[in-house]
Amino acid sequence: MCDTTINALSSVLNEIAASKKIVYWLDAHFPGADFGLSSYDGTADRNLRIPLESELRKICQLRDVKNDIFIIDDLRIYEDGPFQNGNWPERLKLGGSGIGFVYELLDKTHHIQRDYRDEGYIVCLPREKS
Repeated sequence: MCDTTINALSSVLNEIAASKKIVYWLDAHFPGADFGLSSYDGTADRNLRIPLESELRKICQLRDVKNDIFIIDDLRIYEDGPFQNGNWPERLKLGGSGIGFVYELLDKTHHIQRDYRDEGYIVCLPREKS
């Protein structure tokens, strides 16, 4: 992931009280690729091309996320499925190899759901407190 994103996450999250709940909207891929401003194969740096894993790891490192909500766009970059807009043909070459890292980071504190509309979403909602 580029240093600018890490710096921005660090700066913003350090200013938000730990008691505050956050809703994250994370776009799972290379900036500008949807609009033809750049291409997925324009960089060999996986963390820049598909930064979701690095971003989630950084967020979880910076704060306790058990009460936060995550909405993640572009699930089809990480896996094949019955997506409304079809699978991404370049996934095996340029995309991810599953969302195991999402479960590793959030499964203990969140319900993780897939939604196959559009290009797919991952929705992570806090688990009920017992």
